[in-house]
Amino acid sequence: MADMMLTGRALDAAEGQAAGLSQYQTEEGGARARALELAERSAGNAPLTNFAVLQAPRIAGASPAGGPLLAQR
Repeated sequence: MADMMLTGRALDAAEGQAAGLSQYQTEEGGARARALELAERSAGNAPLTNFAVLQAPRIAGASPAGGPLLAQR
């Protein structure tokens, strides 16, 4: 990433995916449909599952005393 920032070099979609900058690659014009598909799948999860996945770094780094403060309201 530093190389790209310092030199202004850009990667095409295949190069970006090979470098680990993206998780999915679609055909041109297919990004919206893929995003909606992924959103629908995520929305089908239990709310607590999505909360835990998104908060995992904070939860893992929390002290035992502060853990209850991370509970979903």
